[in-house]
Amino acid sequence: MHRFWTMDDLLKSGRGQFFWCAEPFDTRQGYHTHGLLITDEILTKNDLGNIYQVACGNVDKRKDDWHRLQLRDYNKKLGASYYCGKYITKHLADYDIWKR
Repeated sequence: MHRFWTMDDLLKSGRGQFFWCAEPFDTRQGYHTHGLLITDEILTKNDLGNIYQVACGNVDKRKDDWHRLQLRDYNKKLGASYYCGKYITKHLADYDIWKR
């Protein structure tokens, strides 16, 4: 997650806050992540997807090395507490909030 947060293209978006969480898979070993991001500049889902691919090591953004990513629009009615609260209350989850 640190690599994603420090990518040059994301840094160009200005000030930002990023909540992220890593939680274990239910059916296999390993972790998956969730995140909530706000920046000064509006980034498209395509922009975020490309930044994420490079952060995961897929520098050329090749489809055969694509890392799964699901982006959803933020629901203002639910609020940030809904998104963050789901994960900080889980026993095995690790999370952090970064701000710049």
